[in-house]
Amino acid sequence: MDFKFTDEQELLRKMIQKFAEKEIAPRYEEIEKEGYQQDLTDKMADVGIVGIAVPEAYGGAGYDFVTQTMVIVELAKVNPGVAFTLEAHWKAIDQLVIYGSEEIKARWLPRLIGSYLPLDRLSQLVGLMLLPNKQQLFRLQMVGY
Repeated sequence: MDFKFTDEQELLRKMIQKFAEKEIAPRYEEIEKEGYQQDLTDKMADVGIVGIAVPEAYGGAGYDFVTQTMVIVELAKVNPGVAFTLEAHWKAIDQLVIYGSEEIKARWLPRLIGSYLPLDRLSQLVGLMLLPNKQQLFRLQMVGY
């Protein structure tokens, strides 16, 4: 069994790598301080990264899980937060593809290939989601967090 990337995957990997080095890496400190930036989503949408997980029938690229993972790895090399945000977006897409009716898919999937990322703040909210109540927050403060 051959585990090498196909020529198409390798070409995509190099494109993602160049994009990440040019558009994301120089802004690492800014993203860490200010949070995820919408203009990154716009740029990723412009080059087709956002729509990689959306099936072709709905306007996306329809790449498989291996290719999606390869893209996430390349993005994570320069900024794990950006990679996590995109991966969370793709997981939502997966749920729509698997469980959504044709009506829901037709309504939402084309929107999700553009710069509309409903989960674009997820990486900033993870800490809050892990704190379901004030009592738990108080406990964390008591132990020095």
